[in-house]
Amino acid sequence: IRTFVPAKKTVNLFIASLPVHKMSLILNAAVELNVHSIQIFQSDYSKVKADKLNIARFREIARNAAEQCKRLDIPKIEIIENFSNALAAAQTTGPVFLFHQDAREKFSPNFSFPVKACVFVGPEGGFSKNEIEYAVSKKVKPYKFFDTTIRSEIFVISLIPFFIGVRP
Repeated sequence: IRTFVPAKKTVNLFIASLPVHKMSLILNAAVELNVHSIQIFQSDYSKVKADKLNIARFREIARNAAEQCKRLDIPKIEIIENFSNALAAAQTTGPVFLFHQDAREKFSPNFSFPVKACVFVGPEGGFSKNEIEYAVSKKVKPYKFFDTTIRSEIFVISLIPFFIGVRP
């Protein structure tokens, strides 16, 4: 008999809309890494309109991933209209960590991670200058994680373990 053991840390993933094959990889990884919720939003540089994504299909992917990794709960998956609405929703949930390849401050793996966190990952091409300026105006500090630009799906797989307390 398996019993439900809640995660020690809560990570809410906010991801800019991406092509379906990339979203599928991110959803699978996020579920297996015990992400609490996944919010998909329209970013200025998103190549795929968030409102055109098949949310029912994404929930099915999450359900299958949870079953495959023997996770007893399925993360909530939502589509949020735009970046500013996503940021507003995140700020009511927990501290926000926004990652951008041109950020000045480098994110440290030795950082003391909060029990709850909202992690923002941009689309291919990153966040726009307007989105970064808006986030900064709302007291959100952008961080750089890698010195090179990497694909969003690889970024999620590399980053989330730090927030949930798993060190590679």
